[in-house]
Amino acid sequence: MAVKKEIKNGIKFVYLRGRTPYEIGFQHGEILKDEISLLIKDFLEYSRKRYGLIPTQFFNHLLIIYSMLIKRTISDEILEEMKGISDASGQPLKWLLFTYIIYEIGIRFQGFLSGCSAFMTMLSGSNTILFAKTTDFSSPEGLSNVLAKHKTMFVYDCKWLEHKFLIPSFPLCLVGDSIIFDNGVIIGFNDGGKFIKSTNFKNERIVKIQRDLTKGEITSDSIKEKLLKSKPIKPFTALISDGSKNGSYLLDLSPKEKYVKNLEENLINTNFLATEEMRTKIYKDNYMQDIHTKASFIRYDNIKDCIDDEVIDINEVEKILAIHTKDNDIDKGSIANMGTVHAFICVPEQKKLFIANGNKPPVNLNSEWVIFSFEELFQ
Repeated sequence: MAVKKEIKNGIKFVYLRGRTPYEIGFQHGEILKDEISLLIKDFLEYSRKRYGLIPTQFFNHLLIIYSMLIKRTISDEILEEMKGISDASGQPLKWLLFTYIIYEIGIRFQGFLSGCSAFMTMLSGSNTILFAKTTDFSSPEGLSNVLAKHKTMFVYDCKWLEHKFLIPSFPLCLVGDSIIFDNGVIIGFNDGGKFIKSTNFKNERIVKIQRDLTKGEITSDSIKEKLLKSKPIKPFTALISDGSKNGSYLLDLSPKEKYVKNLEENLINTNFLATEEMRTKIYKDNYMQDIHTKASFIRYDNIKDCIDDEVIDINEVEKILAIHTKDNDIDKGSIANMGTVHAFICVPEQKKLFIANGNKPPVNLNSEWVIFSFEELFQ
């Protein structure tokens, strides 16, 4: 696999290949130097417009201080990859450290990833599994416009790992909310909700958890066992599949409580923990008063009603991902909403990936769906 950046049918792919994390990071920073600079510029401009100049400057100084404190808690492997990106792109390490902490900080206090949807179901009349996923930034308003413009598909060939893998993400990030391996195993992550009773920032960050999943044996069962042993800072849900019914799971994960559900007819997640028992233990009593939480339950019902009522094929799944209200409002249960920046459908058994190629949210409405074989993706 050659190290390169290319546009395929409107979708940006970056192929990284190396023998060390630093080498992978350096290629990342070198290939995407201009994109990283533009993303930071766009983010700061967005921040100034939304919050004002002085708060943005204060955030910048705070980020420098916090980055110095957080560095010593990061594994050598991840830190070396960050340094590689920083050295090649010419951007301060603080921005890489910002992406390392933003998931837990942003979701815990803002809930800005509370619009994501994911589900697994079977093609009608067969045992072939379809895996569909969106990435949605519900808040702060306007951030999705910045990120949709910069979305990137990363394909990693790390020579110290057994398998290549693809991550839908953004120029400055090391991870995303999905990992697709070359052998057909796929994992999709959804936030478990912001109305949680407590947060222990000494536990594992999602960047480390995801990177650890790429090591060693890659099967749906091995991924499941690794996740069950993890201690995340805050709750999240993972959908895992290898393309078989027996190898497809939904996992609710928190530092202490875990829950596993096997695939029967379908598995759906829309940013809330799957069982009332888990929600009672993890969430605050007033969690249903949050508008994003209410909308998550509406999205769940919208997806389930369609899966139960329709003959399921690729075209029908595309229609489900396009469910929306007149104004594409996330708070009214739109699957396709103004925060949707990534959307894909995977058929692990057939090793096919369908990607929405638009760069304007909601991408699942403003796109054509482009099909890729795994052979093409992992060449």
